[in-house]
Amino acid sequence: NYQEVGRFESWLLRIAMNRLRDEMRRRKRHAIPTEESTLVGLAGAGKREPERPDRESAGRILAGVDRLPESDREILFLRHVSGLSFKELSEALDTPVGTLLARHHRALKKLKTLLEADGELPEEGP
Repeated sequence: NYQEVGRFESWLLRIAMNRLRDEMRRRKRHAIPTEESTLVGLAGAGKREPERPDRESAGRILAGVDRLPESDREILFLRHVSGLSFKELSEALDTPVGTLLARHHRALKKLKTLLEADGELPEEGP
């Protein structure tokens, strides 16, 4: 029940986040193959056309993301799939922007490390 305290958008986004978490947990229990058209539809239309990995690479990246802790998956999903700005994330999650920037950076670094360990990305030199 919405009480007129705070912003309606934040309240609505919180509900959406809870639904998203529930859906992510459900999908983790019941993994099914995903068609490329579904992945493209989830990405939505951004301001610029992102470089799209081929189907095999996208599957490896998603598998790597699935191995991340839930908090890291959440920040990556909200930022890159949902396209929320860090300011919008800050309002929705009631977290300072600086904290979200740091969490996002660490999540990307963890994902990169996982993909390098699996041989999906070339390791960087010294």
